Amino acid sequence: MDPEHRPFQRRTVLKTIGAGAVSSVALSGAVAAHRGGVSRELAEVRSTTAEYNNPVNAEADGYEGEDQAVCGMGYHYVNFDLVSDGGPEKLRPEGMVYGETDGGNLVLGAVEYIVPKAGSYEADPPSGLFDHADPEWDILDLGEMPLLWTLHAWVHTHNPDGVFHHTNPRKQFHPEDCDSH
Repeated sequence: MDPEHRPFQRRTVLKTIGAGAVSSVALSGAVAAHRGGVSRELAEVRSTTAEYNNPVNAEADGYEGEDQAVCGMGYHYVNFDLVSDGGPEKLRPEGMVYGETDGGNLVLGAVEYIVPKAGSYEADPPSGLFDHADPEWDILDLGEMPLLWTLHAWVHTHNPDGVFHHTNPRKQFHPEDCDSH
């Protein structure tokens, strides 16, 4: 799709996410993600996306980052071509989520699946992404922009709140300069 005719503007999405001006509505049930099948699927996602431990590699593959962190999530890098491709693919997540170490380095924490809430996903979020789980999708409301379904999978950094929880309480995902409101 021509970048000028996308249903949302790249910078607006990144800046809105970066400013933390989002509202999420949780859908679906909690997940016991340590069951055998889900553990194997998550290990496959972790292995496939390990090259993005270095954000330079993510940028080289079309992921665009923003300098502002979202409290509880960190820094988002989004590949807008994947967002617009019609649906999520387990091994090609639309987003990467990075935390920040005490030394100021970015560390990959989660992958994020991002799907426009339209067409076949107007009423319900995508299903079957992880065969052995019913993960919790959120609705991301960017104001005047179209609604988006989002799903975090914390496959690179442990999340004590759960692998599919949308935020992570660990310090590296709560930089000092992030706006908690």
